[in-house]
Amino acid sequence: MLCCRPSRVSVGLACQRPYQQCCAVHYIRSALRQRGEKSLIQFADHLLSVCGWPLGETFFSFSAAGEMSSLAVVCAKRWRAITSAADRAAYRNQIRADTSPEFAATFDVLCEADAGSQ
Repeated sequence: MLCCRPSRVSVGLACQRPYQQCCAVHYIRSALRQRGEKSLIQFADHLLSVCGWPLGETFFSFSAAGEMSSLAVVCAKRWRAITSAADRAAYRNQIRADTSPEFAATFDVLCEADAGSQ
């Protein structure tokens, strides 16, 4: 697999983990085909929680693999776990700053659906 660095540099992002980033993109592509969305949701949560990857880095990997919905599910789950309105707003602002408008729209729909079911 080719390194993601040229793509990252073209959009103004530093390539801090070139080998890990490429490995994550490759894993996402193969996991979707072989194990389905549940494994991608677990992987997204693992990158954010256990590995401590920033949201922007995690988003880039999922976006490069063409699979952002699993990450949106994880972000919406994290948003639901936040209890204060101010903290939820701050998290939503982070989503908007670190991802794409399309991803933010998907995130908003998932959060609205959850709010409507309560």
